[in-house]
Amino acid sequence: METLKMLICMLFLGVCTGMLAQEKGSVYDGKTNQPLVGVNIYLQRDSVGIGITDKDGHFETLRLNRLGADNIIIFSYVGYQQYTCTFEELKQNDYRVSMHELSQKLNEVTVMGERGPYFLDYIPVAPLPKPLYSFGSFLSEGKIYVIAGDETRVKSASAVMKGTKAGVEAWEYHSSNMYVYDIAHDSWTMGERKFAPRAYHMAHLYQDKIFVIGGKRYSTNRKLEYTDATMEVYDLAKDTLYIDPVNPHQAINFTSFIYDDCLYVIGGSVKKLVFSDKIHALDLKTGVWYDMGTIPEGSRREMNGILVGHTVYFFGGRRRSPMWKIESYDLLTGEWKQLCDLKEGVAYPGLATDGHLIYIYENRSLQVYNVSNNSLQVYNLNMAVDDSASNSESEGPTFNIGLEDSSLFYFEDKLYVVGGCARDGIWVSPNSGVYSIDVKQINRD
Repeated sequence: METLKMLICMLFLGVCTGMLAQEKGSVYDGKTNQPLVGVNIYLQRDSVGIGITDKDGHFETLRLNRLGADNIIIFSYVGYQQYTCTFEELKQNDYRVSMHELSQKLNEVTVMGERGPYFLDYIPVAPLPKPLYSFGSFLSEGKIYVIAGDETRVKSASAVMKGTKAGVEAWEYHSSNMYVYDIAHDSWTMGERKFAPRAYHMAHLYQDKIFVIGGKRYSTNRKLEYTDATMEVYDLAKDTLYIDPVNPHQAINFTSFIYDDCLYVIGGSVKKLVFSDKIHALDLKTGVWYDMGTIPEGSRREMNGILVGHTVYFFGGRRRSPMWKIESYDLLTGEWKQLCDLKEGVAYPGLATDGHLIYIYENRSLQVYNVSNNSLQVYNLNMAVDDSASNSESEGPTFNIGLEDSSLFYFEDKLYVVGGCARDGIWVSPNSGVYSIDVKQINRD
């Protein structure tokens, strides 16, 4: 009888151990057998992140068990060949993944400044006149121009009567103002000219004219939002505003820049989970729009990119969630390339460049990508935002804040983080803070 009990216990323990073993998978170096920490795991079909390996190289498998057998899963890690398999193949391998370093030097990625106890210092400077995010902006001659944007705030509303329940308080508003920050004098001024109240758009300066394009606006009764079908052209010298009714690229959170006297607009979101596949260009000398081709299917998303030379670099992006990939688009050849992965996924980051380094800011990190040698550095930023800067009604300052939808600028060895918002579920808190970061703290070789 005792022997039978022992056998039953051993069988039970074996089953439990087997069940527990299946709750975790592992990723390791195919040459050294060492665990790989921070490997990104996502679905090929929409680049939705479904996991990341911990300090022991382990990842949770419970969420994966909901997938179909033919779902394709991608394991991605900087400096390593991407590993792709179906969910069925992953199960057959007992959730063990072996990854190998890239063999071609040109495709290798070096990660410098690993995340750790290293934080960049920053200095709060003169704040925006109003808390604002998702605005159009540009830098010109030592001045930062901020046009329109979102002031929407969503917060918890306290119960005003005994026995009633707390609810949600929302202030939905798009700005129509232009604010100008003079870096040398550390001061903001507000322009008298009013623009269309819009958000999630772009703004550019070309020959003393400001071009404001894309984004979304509220309907007259404020019950609907729609992508903007017009473009505003503001002549700074003459103080005149012209509304151009032609805008073939109606989207939000897209990439836009000026190159060779042409205004380019690429990708973005047309409506929820519907993404533009178009690349358009406006010849600023003739006023004629051109269709410049389509975006590869796997690269369509909300996307922020920045131009360096004749190459556009895109960082992360968003479909259903923030993404990790870095890719490029060559304006001369039309070639798209997958470069490497970020160390932290970003949705629509603030971007700035000094020529060979691209600075990527979102939430609590500044990632620095070197276009010359394909290397990536990562730095922590712990923003301590005073409520007076955010016009918040809560008590006390908010520390370690992660800002989204900010703009980032580079000027004379300093970065400037402007505006943005903090999100926590449905709660949205816009920020008016502006922060200066000395890039001499960063390894720029």
